[in-house]
Amino acid sequence: MLLLMLLMLLLLLLLLLLLLLMMMMVVMVMVVVMVVVGVMVVMVFLKSNLNVYNMLKNVELILQLLQKSLIKK
Repeated sequence: MLLLMLLMLLLLLLLLLLLLLMMMMVVMVMVVVMVVVGVMVVMVFLKSNLNVYNMLKNVELILQLLQKSLIKK
């Protein structure tokens, strides 16, 4: 009887773990989808607004210069 109870508990734990894994997978997929959609929206926005794109390029250049100066130090 005790063995049966333990087996049942083990099965329940396994099921819970499987459910958790499934939830994690779903969350991961949702995050990936959100990131992809965000990137797509940003790309479309940049294509329609070249000034913002140029501004971002300048920011990127400034960041690169900062990185170089930090490396030199």
